[in-house]
Amino acid sequence: MLSSVVDRHRGWLLLVLLGVAAGLFGCGSGGGGSNGGGGGGNATLHGLILLASTSAPAPTSTFVDIGGVTGSARDSDGQFNLTGISASATLLTIRNVNGSGVEQFRRTLNVQLVAGQTNDLGVVYISDQGYTANISGRIVTQVNSVAQAVAGAKITLSGVKAISGVDGTFTMTGLPVGLGSLPGALLGSVTATGFEVKPIVSETLGPPLITGSNPIPDIIISTPVGSTPPPPYTVTGRVTVQGVAQAGVAVDLKAGATDLGSVMTDSGGNYFFWVVPATYTITASKSGFASKQTSVTLNRTDTPVTAASMNLVP
Repeated sequence: MLSSVVDRHRGWLLLVLLGVAAGLFGCGSGGGGSNGGGGGGNATLHGLILLASTSAPAPTSTFVDIGGVTGSARDSDGQFNLTGISASATLLTIRNVNGSGVEQFRRTLNVQLVAGQTNDLGVVYISDQGYTANISGRIVTQVNSVAQAVAGAKITLSGVKAISGVDGTFTMTGLPVGLGSLPGALLGSVTATGFEVKPIVSETLGPPLITGSNPIPDIIISTPVGSTPPPPYTVTGRVTVQGVAQAGVAVDLKAGATDLGSVMTDSGGNYFFWVVPATYTITASKSGFASKQTSVTLNRTDTPVTAASMNLVP
């Protein structure tokens, strides 16, 4: 029964999540944060409210308030639609009142509205266990079977937003305890330039979220099939050992004094990083050989750069 509820909403949710990052990115706490409202004018806000424990629609008498505009989620499917909201409004409150008049499931989110548009919040989960779950994770892609960090990816999870850092990592706070309880439930998405939208489902998180810290597995995103997208890297280069390409040479990437991590060269001596525009220092090292270093400046994520080749000698 619960699975059928999720399936009934899945198509609508996927369409919403495709546009959430562009239209409402900056909602929620953690990661991307809130940058304020969209200025003058009015906006429309649309979304779906589900229970974290079951992924069923929000219970009867669930209200949504923002900028002095109040509406309710439909009992049948949990959807809501608010119109005439000042685009400068930034605080969304979701509250439920049970049959005894007792308020429960209250949740607040920071949002950023765009005037003159329908802003899709996507799916938002509410919980009777509170909103004290935090997650930390990493967005990666696979290059020659090696995980490479993806910077600048936009993560949307139950109304909370984040952007991955140069090392692919991200954190989110204030998430519903119990999120991910129903197998297969759609919880959010990951979007990044040059990659397919990656749905986040319960299995993506691992066990249901608990109060406090919840490290989650790497989220792997992929380039589209049957198209010619930008390569899955923004910085590449080659390392040789005494003039011969060799796999397994460690290549470290830094931005200033910040170590962003390292990868190993493939059988052709090649290495790859997906990072945002900046100037980076690249160091190649192998036991028994002197380390070599070079620098590179990346100006655009859709125009990869190739660093100068490095040859290691004893």
